[in-house]
Amino acid sequence: MKVAINMAVTANGIIAKPDGSTPFVSEENWAYHLGWVKAADNTALGRVTYDVLKNSGELKLFKGAKIVVVTRRPKRSRARV
Repeated sequence: MKVAINMAVTANGIIAKPDGSTPFVSEENWAYHLGWVKAADNTALGRVTYDVLKNSGELKLFKGAKIVVVTRRPKRSRARV
């Protein structure tokens, strides 16, 4: 099995601002990440990232991919795109 990680993180370790935004992620970076997801047909997202993508409507960009949501507070239902 091959495992790869693609993360958007600043040099000082910030993954996102408190409001969930990632202004340091360029359109090119986002397109590159989506290419990874489509090629692998799966992705793992943190719960906050999943919620931000779902609430913004951008989760549809992952349509067809299997999504694993990493959380300390598991829900009983499965995540749906």
